[in-house]
Amino acid sequence: MKAIKKTITTILIYALCAAGVFADADNNSDWAALQALFNGVKGEYIDEEITITLSKDYTAGSNEAGLEIPWGKTVTLDLNGHTIDRGLSDSEDPVIEGYVIKLETFASLIINDSSTDKSGKITGGNNYGYGGGIFVGAGGNLTLNAGSICGNKADCGGGVCFNNESFFTMNGGSIENNQAVNYGGGVAGLMNTGSPVIKISGGIIRGNTVTRESGMGGGIFSEADVLEITGGEISGNNAYIGGGIYQEGYSYNENNILKISGSPVIKNNVSGGTLNNGVYTGGTPNNVYLYTIPEYNIERIMTVTGALSETAEIYVSPHHSYQVIASGLSNGGQNAISHFYSDDLQYNIYTNSDGEAYLFKGVVLTATEDPYTPGTYYATYYFADNNKKFKANCEVYYAKTPENGVVQLEKVENGVIISGNGVILKSTSASIVLTSTTDDPSTNYSDNCLLGFNTSDSIPKTGEQSFILTLGDNGLRFYPYEGPIEANKAYLRVFLPKN
Repeated sequence: MKAIKKTITTILIYALCAAGVFADADNNSDWAALQALFNGVKGEYIDEEITITLSKDYTAGSNEAGLEIPWGKTVTLDLNGHTIDRGLSDSEDPVIEGYVIKLETFASLIINDSSTDKSGKITGGNNYGYGGGIFVGAGGNLTLNAGSICGNKADCGGGVCFNNESFFTMNGGSIENNQAVNYGGGVAGLMNTGSPVIKISGGIIRGNTVTRESGMGGGIFSEADVLEITGGEISGNNAYIGGGIYQEGYSYNENNILKISGSPVIKNNVSGGTLNNGVYTGGTPNNVYLYTIPEYNIERIMTVTGALSETAEIYVSPHHSYQVIASGLSNGGQNAISHFYSDDLQYNIYTNSDGEAYLFKGVVLTATEDPYTPGTYYATYYFADNNKKFKANCEVYYAKTPENGVVQLEKVENGVIISGNGVILKSTSASIVLTSTTDDPSTNYSDNCLLGFNTSDSIPKTGEQSFILTLGDNGLRFYPYEGPIEANKAYLRVFLPKN
C-alpha cells in the first residue's frame, strides 16, 4: 500500500486534544497526545509516514504505558533537544512492558536531533522484559541518526532490543549508561524465530553495563546474522563476557559474522571494574568476544569487508588457545592486521597461510638487565609440550655439553624454541615475548644441556652438577646451585665424572 506522508509537529497537540482524539481524560495529556501523534490519522494497519518535531519535554505519568508505534507506521522523530522520559528511573523493581517506546510489527522509527547541542534523549525505561529504551518487534526498523538513548534498564537490551528479523541502523547519536541484567547493556540483537540485522556507521556506544555475574555483551550482545560496523566508537562498557561486543555465532549458517571495515574503534571495554562518570576504571580488558561452536565448525565470525582507515582499532578477547578472529584481511588494505589487538597480552595476533588473522597464546617474560652492559637483558626459558613451538622476539641461545670444562653457547638463528630444551634469551628490552609458531628451529638443539621443569622442582639430581644463570657483581655467569627452581626457568646441567 502506498505510504502517505504527513508532517505533524507538537504544535498540533492542543488542536488534537480539543478535537476529542483522546477518550481517557484522566491520562497525562501531553504523553497521551504524543502517543496520538504516533498513531497517525489513517487508522490501524494502514501504511503512513509521520514526522514529529518536539517542542517540549515529555514525561509519562505514573499509570501510563510506554509509547507504541503501530503496525506499518513510519515515524521520523526529531527530538530537537528535548527529552522523552518514561519516568521509571527511580523504580527499584522493573515494570512489565516498562520500555519507553515499542515498535510493533513492521513499524519504523527514525530518530534525529536538530538542536545545536544534540541534547535530545530517550530515557527512564525500566523493563522487566526486552528493551529498556526501545523494543523493536518482528520486521521493525530503527534508525538512530542523532540524540541519545540513555539511562534505561531491562532484563535484556538495556538501551535497545531487536528481535525476529528486525533492523537497526546507527549513523550517529549515542547509546549510553544503560543497564541490562542478562544480555546487551546497550544493544541486544536476539534470534528467536529469525535473526536481526545491525549496522553501525557512526555514533558512540559507551558506559553500558550487564549486571549478572555471567552476563554478556556490555555494549552489544548479538545473535544477528549480520552485525556490520564501519565506524563509530564502542568503549567504556562492561560485562562478564564481551564487555564491548559479545558475538554469539549462534546461527548455523556461515553468514553469522561480525563485518568490519572503515574506521571503527572498539576498545577500553572491560569485565569488572568501577563505573565513574560513564568510564570504567580497573577490571580486565574485554572488548570483542567471538564465541565459537567447534562442533559445527563455526570459527570465522569476524571478517574484513573493506578498507580499514588509519584510526581503526579493534581489540579482541580470546575464547580458546587458537582462534581465527578475522578473514578477508586482503580487503582491509596494506597491513590490515595492524588494526587488531589482543586484550590478553599472552595472546598475539598472526596471519596464517589462508590470509586470516588468528589469536594464539604466547609468553611474556621479564628479563634482567646486565649491570655491565646497560640496555642488554637476559632471561632463561624452558617448556615441555610437544604441541607447541615458540618464536622469540630476541636472540636465542642453547648450551652445548662442555668440552674441556668450557660450555659452548650456540645461537638459534631463527629464534624458534622447541619442547624439552632450555634456552638463554638476550634482548634489548626488559620485556621478551615468545609467540606461537609453526616454523621449525634452525638447529636441532643437539647436546643441549639446558633443562628445566614445567612446574617448580629442585636441583641438582643424582650424579649432576647444576648451575643457574645469574646476574651479579661479576656480570652474567653460571653459578653452582642447589635448591628449588621456578617453573619454566632453564638451568645448566653437567654430569659429574664417575669415580
